[in-house]
Formats: sequence, structure tokens, C-alpha cells
Amino acid sequence: MREIDSIRLPAGLAPRPLWREMAAQAGRWLVDHDLAVRDAVVLLPFAELLPPCRQALAALGGWQPRVETLRTLVASLGPEVPAPQGAPTGDVAVDRWVADQWLRRIHAMRAWRQRDRLAYRQALADVVDAAHALMKGASRQAQTQRDAWWARAQGLLAAADAGVGSHEAALMRLVLPWAALAVAPAADRLAALRPSAWIVIEAGGPDPVVQRLVDEAAQGGVPVLVIQADPPASMAFEHMARVEGDVRLVVADSPEQEAWAAASEVIDAVNAGDAPVALIAHDRLLVRRVRALLERAGLRIADESGWTLSTTRAASHLMALLRAAQPASGPDAWLDALKSVASAVEAPHVDLLERRWRRQGGARVRKAEQLEAEARFGRADAEASRDPWRPNAEAPRPGDPADDPPDRRWWRACRASWQRFAEVGTRPLSQWLADLDALTDESLPPAVWHNDPAAAAVRSAMRLDSAGWPPEMADMLMDLEDFVAWVQEMLEQGSYIAPVGIETAQVVITPPARAMLRPFGAVVFPGTDEGRLGLAMPGPSLLADAAMRALGLDDRERRQERAALGFVQLLRHERLRLVRRRSEGKEPLGPSAWWLRLQGARRRADCPAWPELAARFVEREVPCQPQRPPAPGAARALPQAVSASAVETLRSCPYRFFALVVLGLSTSDELEADPGKRDYGTLLHEILQRFHDQRGQTDVPGDDRQHLRSVARQAASSAGLDGSAMLPFSAGLEAFVERYLHWLQEHEAAGWRYRQGEVDLKCPAPAPGAPGLSGRVDRIDEADGGRIRVLDYKTGHLQGLKARVRQPLEDTQLAFYAAQWISRHGVPAALSAAYLALDDRDAIVEVEHREVDASAKALIEGLAQDWQRMAHGMPLLALGAAATCDHCDARGLCRRDHWDHPRPTDGVQAP
Repeated sequence: MREIDSIRLPAGLAPRPLWREMAAQAGRWLVDHDLAVRDAVVLLPFAELLPPCRQALAALGGWQPRVETLRTLVASLGPEVPAPQGAPTGDVAVDRWVADQWLRRIHAMRAWRQRDRLAYRQALADVVDAAHALMKGASRQAQTQRDAWWARAQGLLAAADAGVGSHEAALMRLVLPWAALAVAPAADRLAALRPSAWIVIEAGGPDPVVQRLVDEAAQGGVPVLVIQADPPASMAFEHMARVEGDVRLVVADSPEQEAWAAASEVIDAVNAGDAPVALIAHDRLLVRRVRALLERAGLRIADESGWTLSTTRAASHLMALLRAAQPASGPDAWLDALKSVASAVEAPHVDLLERRWRRQGGARVRKAEQLEAEARFGRADAEASRDPWRPNAEAPRPGDPADDPPDRRWWRACRASWQRFAEVGTRPLSQWLADLDALTDESLPPAVWHNDPAAAAVRSAMRLDSAGWPPEMADMLMDLEDFVAWVQEMLEQGSYIAPVGIETAQVVITPPARAMLRPFGAVVFPGTDEGRLGLAMPGPSLLADAAMRALGLDDRERRQERAALGFVQLLRHERLRLVRRRSEGKEPLGPSAWWLRLQGARRRADCPAWPELAARFVEREVPCQPQRPPAPGAARALPQAVSASAVETLRSCPYRFFALVVLGLSTSDELEADPGKRDYGTLLHEILQRFHDQRGQTDVPGDDRQHLRSVARQAASSAGLDGSAMLPFSAGLEAFVERYLHWLQEHEAAGWRYRQGEVDLKCPAPAPGAPGLSGRVDRIDEADGGRIRVLDYKTGHLQGLKARVRQPLEDTQLAFYAAQWISRHGVPAALSAAYLALDDRDAIVEVEHREVDASAKALIEGLAQDWQRMAHGMPLLALGAAATCDHCDARGLCRRDHWDHPRPTDGVQAP
């Protein structure tokens, strides 16, 4: 047995001289002990240290020792022994699904999975984390002591959960025997190696597996040298606080300023010739913003931390395709997938489909697709919704698909491909992957799925381009929901690192633990406030700290110690910039406790405090350029006809009319939004039209109440408002039926009869210079003597409707409808108009627009005058009236919030 020699490197050495010192110490030790240099093995803590270590040793000349990390050394011995079926492998992806298979055999777990799938998946992740922690703990034990360690773990966990019936305790009772099935750690094979010497470089704390390896080697007589680059853990801050480097803390006011300050420090370091600069990826969200700023400045960046695979373009296209294939998907998911698979030729098809679907509404589109599929397979109901491609037709009927427009045929082909993929309910993972491979090759463009390096990483994560998964994994049965969840987990766990060479990079983004001892010219570390730096690292949630400490695992204190050693190692760099912010929203933030410990240690060592400076930005005076309200002209682009809403828009704000009517701009409504007030109003319109159109026919119930209820349910089903979406409407249906029929009885007693509903009225210009009038009237009733009454259904507040007609010339809608009727049919014997308030809880109320024929005449005259003025080039000014602007979709176009605020007084005013 030999003693283990140990050397501690000075705290003040920068990375480059530190490697020279390490090489000198190792070479001197090998010579002093007369050891064969070429047969010695140098073990490093992580792979990024291999190049500087090899360069330093090569500078000595002569034979070189073998320089490895524990992982590369194990890999050089050949493939690992495969895990037995059902045992944990150490691969998170495989082990989660292996654990899922045996947990499902337990009735309580199977019931939990069915009851709360999300909670079950989290528990599954916790099980795998705990198993891997136990496997790591076992790997730290000597082979002869491993069985005793597992027995001790069994006793500790049994004592810890005695009398406790929690889920955590129950899961740990399952985890321990499963983790014990794991094969012997791969590092055990290193015991057979007989190098001339082991030289271990310690940084960021000792590796327990390496410690066990060299202890066993020393017991066997192999010389061992441990070169400690860490200061003593208990005095780490005190030792490193004496380093006289260029260290500063830069303080910014906000997250955006912090990103700018960090980017500025990186650029300054590059300009000073200190490349490569390490940008520490501690707060990933913040570093993404810093990276965007650096790319804008044209710097070459290598990102060692990479991106989660799920954030890449290839992964988003893949998940869009899988979500669209699920039976419960709807128009939103379909559109996402169609935009992913569309080529340049097919892109116009997506635009047409989206416009049609948004006009129709998500629920109606889903219902129409369902009914069409049923019709083509001979299972259509007699009552069906309108097809979105045939807006005035009844239920879709089987026909020749060649008669459909190109966009519709393309959509059918895509949907059929997705349905073929999803049609078999349960299948093995290997079959799912084969089907997915076929689906992606058929659907996704080559630029997305084959010519993108990130796509290759996605395929590799799911092993689509390799030999596949182990047999026990490949044979696991999954349904579509499980498979989609599995793919999402693969993408969340995998990472993608862009192929940018470290050698040519000016900036290297790296985690804190991978920045130690590397010869960077400077280090910039953003996110060093008390809310981010120095917090406890989370461990396996199923293992208590006391149990981890007793089993020799890294408990909370040990994890904190390792993180602190990694942080203080950054002080070796000649230029270190820490960046923090003063606040997070309204919550103030102070410096990290680690920074405060360093400053306190410097004071005790009689060293000057490292400076804390406010972030500085280059200030530039920009001359004030007041923004005036826009005043475009539309003389050559005025529409030939307008609707009531267009006239209302012109009266409220001419610029709004220009944006929404002349330019035809509009917002995109949500397809899959929950039914709201607008959907409720649309449904009532359709119910009342169906009720009155069918009323009195021989094949409908004679009782109005029964008929109206039946029509309401049919209309709701046709609109796709089935199940839970129907509940808000169903709750008030009975009360609405009673209110409406009571009003109808009084209305008909006054002599009025339903004439027609949802009437499209289009008429030419009602006056010289005016546009044509086009619009849909909700309802027209008639009475003896040629009397006509125009009714418009409303579900808004009754008081708002009354205020609307209080000044008849200010009410546009009913006056517009009256003008349409007069222009189309002439002046009737008596014309009246009213809003029919359907939402009042007490009764259906008519809100009449008095003397509507006079209002119609004034509207036509004013519209003709304004149309002529606009045709002669009068600008369409943005008026900036608060009541209109508060809910205006064009507010961002007119830039009202940036105006130099006297209000305009010239231009087109309200007619």
C-alpha cells in the first residue's frame, strides 16, 4: 500500500500559469518517483480542460502521459455491459418509461395515473431522479462494501418512513429495490487498469468515484498524486479573496439594463483583446437576451450550454404535426401543423383555409369536419352544420373530392395522412417511431427535417437514425397520448449545441461549473444578485437531506459547497465582471451572499474592496420629433359599397375607417377560444331565424315552447357548442324561451307578423356621389296596411341601447338598415325600427329608433357629402377621441399615444 501524495496549487495563479505549474509539478513528481511517463494517467474533472492540460504537458517535451476524464477513460474500454431487462440504465429517457411499465402493474399507481396524469408524470420523474441518486451513491462504494451499503440504505429509508403514509414514502419503498437491480458501475472496470501512476486534478470539489478509484489503486501499490486546484473548502472565500485581479460588480436598474450592461462588458473585453470571453450561463433567460445583443454586434459565439431541443424549429414543427394528429385537436392545432408542412406553393392554401376558418369559428369548423367525415363513411346525422366551404349549404354529403378547390384537396390529403398515423390505438414504441419517420418524411419539408443540424439532433434524441432503443424499451406499448408525451419529454431532456468552433469563437457561453481553470481572457457573469446566485441547488425530492448525508450522497450543504468552489475559481481569471440588477419588478434585490462574503474576507485581509459600479450607457441626444396625427388620402381606393359597421367606423374616426375598411386590415380572432358573448349572440340569431322559418310547418312541433327548445339544442350542436361549452347557454335557455314567447305573443297581438330573417340587402348608391349600401338585417316584420318594422337583435346592456337612440341622428345602425330598405323597396306606408334587447333578465325589450325614416334620409345625405369630399382628396384624419380609441384595433397604426397633442380640427369629420 502506498501513500497518496497531494499538492495544492496557489490561489493567485491565473488559468494559463496554473496549467504550466500543474504540468511542472506533475512532471517533477513522475521524475522523482522514477515512473514511466507514457504509462501514467492524468484524470481531469471535465472534458473542456483536456486541451489546456495537454498543451501544458506537451510544452515540457518528451513522452506524454495519457490525459482523460473519468467518462472518456471508461468509454475507451469498450461498450458498457447492458442493463438487465427492467433494471435502471442511467438514461433518463429509458428509465422513465421502464419505471412507468412496472408502476402501472401496481393497482394504486394505475388508478393514480388515470385520475391525475400530470401528477403521476411528476412522480415518475421523481422516482427516476431518486433511483439515479442511489445508483450514484452505490458507485462511490468499494465493490466489496456495496451490498452492505444497499442494506444500510434499506434500513435508513425504512426508519425514515416508519408510520408515514405519504406518497413520497410509498414511492421510495418502490425505488430502492429497483435501483438495486442496476448493473455494476462502468467505473468498476477501471480497477483492472494498471498505469504507472494516477495523477488527479481536483477542481470544484473532489469526485467521490475518482477518490474510490485512486484509494483502491494506492492500496494495490500504484502511485497516486492529487493536484488540488481548489482552496480549502472551509476557507475558500478567504483564500480567493486575496487574489489581486480586475474584479468588478456592475449594477443595473432592470433586467433589460442588466442584459445591456453584460453585453457591453463582453464587447469591451473583446475590443481590449481579451478574447475568448466566457459568458456564464447561470440565468438562461437573461443570457439569451445578452446573446441576441452580441449577435447584433456581429461577434462569433459558441454556446456550450446549448438550447433545449424543444425550442428548436425542427422540434416545434414535429410537435405541431403530432398535436394535429390527435383526435381531440381542432383548427388551431391544424393551422399550426399546416404552416409547418406547407411549401412555398402550398402557403397560399394555408392563408385561404385560415381566413375561412376564422370567419366560421373554431367550433363550427370542428363540427363541419366531423360531419363531413361521418358523411363520407355513411354515418351522417340528418341535422348537420354548415360546411365552411359551402356557407349556405346543409350537411356535407359524399361527393367527388375533385370538385373541391385546391386548398380543400390539399387539406384533405394532409388530414388523411394524420389520421392514418393515429388510427391504430396502441402499438409498440418501435412501430410508433417507424410510423413517425414515415409521417415526417412525407409531411415536413427537407429544409426543416433533413437539411437542418438541429433536426439531426432531434432525430438522434429519438434514435430515428440509429439502431433504436433496447428491446425492452422498443416493445413497450403506448397509445397516441403516451407517445406524444414521450416525444415531448425527449425534446425537453435533449439539448442542441450549434456547430460553432470554440477555437474561432470570440465569446463562449458556458455554465459556471464548466468555466473553471479554462484560459479565458475575461469572464462576464450576469445574474449575480441575491435571488439567483448562491441559492441552494435542488436535489432528489424523494430523498431527505439526512438520509442523503448518511448514505454519502451530496446533500444540500455539499451541493452548496461545490457550487461555491466553482464560483470562487472564477476569481483566477485576470478580468472578471459580475453583473446584477437592483430590482425584480417592484421587489428590490441586493447583491449575492457570496459577493458579500468575498468583500468581507477582503476587509479582514486588509485588501481594498472590489468596486461596485453603476452600469454606464452611452447617452445620445436625439432631437425631439413630435408625432402628428396621420391624415392619409383614399380618393382612389374608396370601396364601391359600405356596411352599417363601416359607416359607424367612418363617423367615429376617419382614420379608423381608412385602416379597417379602405385597407381591409383586421385582427385575427382566436379559433379555439371558449364561447363568449359574441358566440352567444350569434347562436341566438340562428335560433330565432330557424324558429321563425320553421314555425307552422307540418313536420315541427305545434307547441312553440317545445319547438323553440328543440331548435335551440339543434343550433347549439350545429355550432359545435356541445358538452361543457353548452353549459352557460343551457343554464339560461328555459328563462329565455319564456321571455321570448311572452314578448312574441304581445308583438303578434299588436298585428305584427314575421316576414323574413337574416336578410342580405344590397342596393346601389341611394344618392348621387354616395356609395352602395350592403348589409344583413336581422329581422323584418310586417303588418296590415303595408307597415314594415326592422328589428336588430342585441345581447348588450339595455341602458346602452336606450342611450344609443336617445339622439336619433347619432344612431347609425338602424338608420342604415332603414336606408337600405327604402333604397331597395321604396318608402313604405309606415317604417319603424327598433333594437330587440334579448339579454334583459326581466323581459324582452324593444328600444325604438323614432322617426327612423328621417334619420335614414339625413344619413344618406351626410354620407354622400363625405364620400364626395374624400373622392376629391380630403384627408382621413385620426381624431383621437378617447371613447373610440380605448377599444380601437387601429390604435397602434395611428400612433395616438405618441402624438404631440393638440387635436386636429381640419379634415373629414363625422357625417
